Amino acid sequence: SKNDVQLFLTQQSKPEIAFKQQYYEKFSDLPDQEVQEFLRQKKLEYNNLLHDLEQRGMTILRVGQLIVDYQKDFFLKAAHPLKPLLLRDIAHQLNLHESTISRAVNGKYLKCDFGVFELKSFFKRGINETVNGDLSIEEAQAQIKALIAAEDPAHPLSDNKIAKLLAQNKIFLSRRTIAKYRDEMQIDSSTRRKKS
Repeated sequence: SKNDVQLFLTQQSKPEIAFKQQYYEKFSDLPDQEVQEFLRQKKLEYNNLLHDLEQRGMTILRVGQLIVDYQKDFFLKAAHPLKPLLLRDIAHQLNLHESTISRAVNGKYLKCDFGVFELKSFFKRGINETVNGDLSIEEAQAQIKALIAAEDPAHPLSDNKIAKLLAQNKIFLSRRTIAKYRDEMQIDSSTRRKKS
């Protein structure tokens, strides 16, 4: 349906492993205890590896399903908006460790009608704004832009000063984040904005 997104795991994401049954059977008839122990060990390793691969495939699928369900608007709306989402949120929901989720999404991609996206790209940090819930990156950038638009051209605001002014409005961003957002909006640094 138009309001539904379905997720499938591709076969490429599942490595092929094979167990040479004929060799196993050929040597399992030998009376040598060392050979028997070696065979037992290898069979166990194979079974464990098979189990781990199954688990990993299931984890990727479960993580992917939660991402797709949560970020449904990204797939269905023209502007492809992303909601704030943390690895921690997914880890809590699946009752797994954050590092397990991080490993599961690392180097994995999702292909849809309009492109291929790294699973990591669906995680977006929300900016906590204590007055009215979550402030989006776009809103944070708009605040920075407004402060710069109103600055004294002879004494432009440094990123540090912008951070302090935003903090007065209960918006807490690091100097580095402000510099990053400023770059994204193609606004020069304070030294380059200075008009004598």
